[in-house]
Amino acid sequence: MHEIKADPQLPYHYIIGVAIKTPFSKDYGQLFLKYFLEFQHEDIEKVRTAVRLSEDRMFPSGITKKEAIQIAGCEQIVWGIAALKLSAASNDATVHHFSSPVKVDDKFFEDLVKRANTDKHDKKLLDKSRI
Repeated sequence: MHEIKADPQLPYHYIIGVAIKTPFSKDYGQLFLKYFLEFQHEDIEKVRTAVRLSEDRMFPSGITKKEAIQIAGCEQIVWGIAALKLSAASNDATVHHFSSPVKVDDKFFEDLVKRANTDKHDKKLLDKSRI
């Protein structure tokens, strides 16, 4: 997450997982929103702090990643993203990042993904946001 491009002007961040309906579904082959995770710019800064702490050579015995995450206070977002990425990988879902100047609900992303099934612009937006 420390490599996510984040602009303080866009304080709201969303990571979504997009999957394809299986052959057992009535709308087989259609994209759908499977995962939704919301966080803010300060969460990204906390994760970046944790990364810096874990890599800091000023601590002779070193700090583990787990300790750095606890010190920075970003356990919830780190474990949430880790769980989402693991689940997405095991369910053949793609993971996407979006930023916004205003708070957006999951319905917005659900509609975006539905439209991406038929709209080239929305499909391209999903492709560009993939992480």
